[in-house]
Amino acid sequence: MVSKVVFGRGSFNQINEIIEPKRLNERAPFIYLIDDVFESNTSLISRISLLYDDYIIFISSEEEPKTTQVDTLVEDIILKTKAIPSGIIGIGGGTVMDLAKSVSVMLTNNGSSEEYQGWDLLKYPGVYHVGVPTISGTGAEVSRTAVLSGTKLKLGLNSDFTPFDQVILDPELTSGVEKNQWFYTGMDCFIHCVESLNGTEGWDMEDIHLPGRQNELVAAVTASNPNTVVVLQTGGPVEMPWVSDVAAILQAWY
Repeated sequence: MVSKVVFGRGSFNQINEIIEPKRLNERAPFIYLIDDVFESNTSLISRISLLYDDYIIFISSEEEPKTTQVDTLVEDIILKTKAIPSGIIGIGGGTVMDLAKSVSVMLTNNGSSEEYQGWDLLKYPGVYHVGVPTISGTGAEVSRTAVLSGTKLKLGLNSDFTPFDQVILDPELTSGVEKNQWFYTGMDCFIHCVESLNGTEGWDMEDIHLPGRQNELVAAVTASNPNTVVVLQTGGPVEMPWVSDVAAILQAWY
C-alpha cells in the first residue's frame, strides 16, 4: 500500500520539496520517466527542478510496457549514472506508472525483469519511487503490481516492494486528456470504487447463485433458442443450472 499521498489541485507544484529530502547525495540523481505527450508541455516540465545529474526520459505509451523495455531502461541508467539513483519519478498514465515501479525494483534486483514476473519473487526493495498519474482510472499508481508483457506471458511484478513510496494526485494534470478517454477512464475509476463497496471478492458469500432472477432469464431464453451463448462477467465462480442447455459459455472475467 502507498504510505504517502498528496492530493489536490496544484499539488504537483510540491514535487520538488517532496522528493528533495530523499536525495542520497549529489552524485545520485532523480530520474523522471515522463509520458512523451508532455515533451512540449512547458507548463509541466518547467515545474520540475533538475539539479546536479537529474534527468528526464520521455516514454511512449503507444504500446504496453515490456520486460525488454524495463531491462533496457535499467541498463541505460546504470551506465549513465555515477551512483544508484536517489529515486525514480513516473509521470503519466498506466504504462509509465508500471514502468517507473518496475525500473525502481530492477535497479536493486539482479537479472531480467522477466525472472520476477509472478508473486513475491523480488528479493530487495527498490529505490525510492514516486507516482504522478495524469489520467484517472488505471489504478496503477496504488496497486501492488507492475504489469509487463514478457517474451512468453503478460504478468505482473507482484510484491510488497512494488508500490510507490509516494503518490501525487493532481486533478489539474488530467485537463489535457481527450474527452472520450477522460470519460471512459473516469468511469473505470468509478466502477472500481463501487466494486470495492459492493463487490463479491472481499468477503465470503452465502451462495454462488447469479443475483436476482438471471438463471430464470437464461432458462427462458434457451427454451426459445437453444443456440444461446451466455456471457458471464462475475467476480468469482457461479452455479450454472442451465449449463447443458446452452450452446456455449464465455467467461469474460474471473
